[in-house]
Amino acid sequence: IVSSALEDTTLLPPLIKRPSPGGGHKYKKLLKRTKFLRRRWMAGGKRSRSKRFEKDLQRIWMIFNKQSKVSERLKSTD
Repeated sequence: IVSSALEDTTLLPPLIKRPSPGGGHKYKKLLKRTKFLRRRWMAGGKRSRSKRFEKDLQRIWMIFNKQSKVSERLKSTD
């Protein structure tokens, strides 16, 4: 009974086929074709991140300056 189950190929998973060698070539070709577009897209992201960073810095400095002015006022009233 056991040997017949081993010989039965319907219980075995199907064989995995190797991908065609041209499949990777198409992907590389696509990467080459879109290289400059991706660079421009990445540069746009860097610009927006730097703008966001500068806004955050300004906001932090404004908060810091307000706090320091308040502390100076408190010191001057003593």
